[in-house]
Amino acid sequence: MRTANHIIRLSLTSLLVVILGGYVLTAQAEGSERKNISRVNSSIEIESGQQVGNVNSVNGSIRIGRQAIAADVETVNGRIDLESASQVDHASTVNGRITAADNVAVEGSLETVNGAIRVREGGRVKGRVRTVNGDISLRSAVVTADLQTSNGDIDLRASEVKGDIVVKGRRSFLGRMFSFGNNSRPDVTIDSESIIHGSIILEQEVDLRIDASAQVGEIIHDY
Repeated sequence: MRTANHIIRLSLTSLLVVILGGYVLTAQAEGSERKNISRVNSSIEIESGQQVGNVNSVNGSIRIGRQAIAADVETVNGRIDLESASQVDHASTVNGRITAADNVAVEGSLETVNGAIRVREGGRVKGRVRTVNGDISLRSAVVTADLQTSNGDIDLRASEVKGDIVVKGRRSFLGRMFSFGNNSRPDVTIDSESIIHGSIILEQEVDLRIDASAQVGEIIHDY
């Protein structure tokens, strides 16, 4: 009889462990879900070290704090600031600049229509870096896909681009619309420590300055 009671107690204890264990695992899974944040007519600041899901604003800037993690970061009218060692899946804005501080990691692309894009030391972008009406600046950074602009300068210092560099022509609709009244040529500057694995595709005339020690692919004039 004592043996039977002992077995029953063990069975009940085991059942409680299973139930409580399942509860703990469920609670951890729910706690690990990253919350989406959305605002209208308001800026958004993600604090240092915080982990969130998608971050969206219509009229407002977005700041992702130091070592914070976010999924897609998007705004219509406002700048995006990615602070040191932060991580995002993708960042895009229509009217505003995008600045990625040192050691920022971007799984996808950085894109804007009206605004500059700057990636600082140790930054890594696995997608493309694209703007229509703005400059692109890389400092000791790596971009896995293409760099593209229509009406802006490109300045690379000790950086690596594994795709192409593309300066779109102003004959496109967006190129014509945003270059109205601007007849100056874009500057493309590549220093001695930079590496371009792909081609440099020029669909308009530019002032091209490539250091003799830079490693670049084919230069294609397509205009």
